Amino acid sequence: MTIINQLLKVKGHGYFSVGPDETVYSAIEKMAEKNVGSVLVMNGATLVGIFTERDYIRNVVLKGRSSPQTLVRDIMSTQVVHVEADDSVEMCMALMTEERLRHLPVVEDDTVVGIISIGDLVKSIIDDQMGQMAASIAHELNQPLAAIVTNGNAGLRWLANATPDLDEVRAALQRVVSDGHRASQVIGTIRSMFKKDGQKKAPVDVNQLIQEVLGLMQDELQNQQVSLQSELEAQPMQVLGDRVQLQQVILNLITNAIDAMGSVTEHPRVLRVRSETNESDAVVVTVEDSGAGIDPKSTDRIFDTFYTTKSHGMGIGLAICRSIIEAHGGGISASPGNPHGAVFQVVLPTCKLRAA
Repeated sequence: MTIINQLLKVKGHGYFSVGPDETVYSAIEKMAEKNVGSVLVMNGATLVGIFTERDYIRNVVLKGRSSPQTLVRDIMSTQVVHVEADDSVEMCMALMTEERLRHLPVVEDDTVVGIISIGDLVKSIIDDQMGQMAASIAHELNQPLAAIVTNGNAGLRWLANATPDLDEVRAALQRVVSDGHRASQVIGTIRSMFKKDGQKKAPVDVNQLIQEVLGLMQDELQNQQVSLQSELEAQPMQVLGDRVQLQQVILNLITNAIDAMGSVTEHPRVLRVRSETNESDAVVVTVEDSGAGIDPKSTDRIFDTFYTTKSHGMGIGLAICRSIIEAHGGGISASPGNPHGAVFQVVLPTCKLRAA
């Protein structure tokens, strides 16, 4: 969340002001030189009002009060609304919209430190959204691209042997092709987000998705010496959704679980993946690890955009997971494991298929 002080650091502190005893004509000339539509009215270091072009047009031009002696104090707005430097951009935008303002003074420790325009806020919000979008695309593509590199290197190692194992090379190349298709599906899903008709949802077997992801992660589980405990519901579990998006959620949760156990040496590294239906007949998927765990105080923030506890993380993966699951009418939660690790749980409404 961007706060006003961060925005001022980019834009630059400071502001343009006029005095209350200046003439309206003088103020308008200065505003024209600075190319601004409104200015703060300062009596020394004290903010006493705001003077705008609208004030000039409404009170001077339209009412015919075009006397050179008309002062700024005679027509300025004295009811000054301001924001604090530690207020959020979103709060500031809401205030400006509600009050129909185009500029707001920024106050810190009872001192005016700058002025923010609605254009500054719009640019900041767009920049934040573009940054989140770029991080989201990078995160979604990083997993299949990393798998392509891993499997490509594995194939090269098998070929470098004195007697190349062509079966292993063939298997590695098949995984490269599969990961390439997965990357293409991710791009297609991102592209569909910008279409007016949205993504097409279809019945998806959650157990099958989990098995596919576990198959993709088999080499990584072995390399990281992680034991897998898989407890999947015996019957097919159908949900209505976007297959690629739901696969990305499961893949992200399992990847995070493996990463969380990377530094564990004092007890076994165990990944538990379960699927079941709850009392409301919803599909529940649980991913549990035996890693370092999560701070109970962080559970409310762990799904926030750009919040991360990993030195190499972008803080976007779990935010994407939450957005996807909520778009499918479900929910996702996190809690500390017992005695170690973390537990992530996804709940999705069941898709009831009509009998033929």
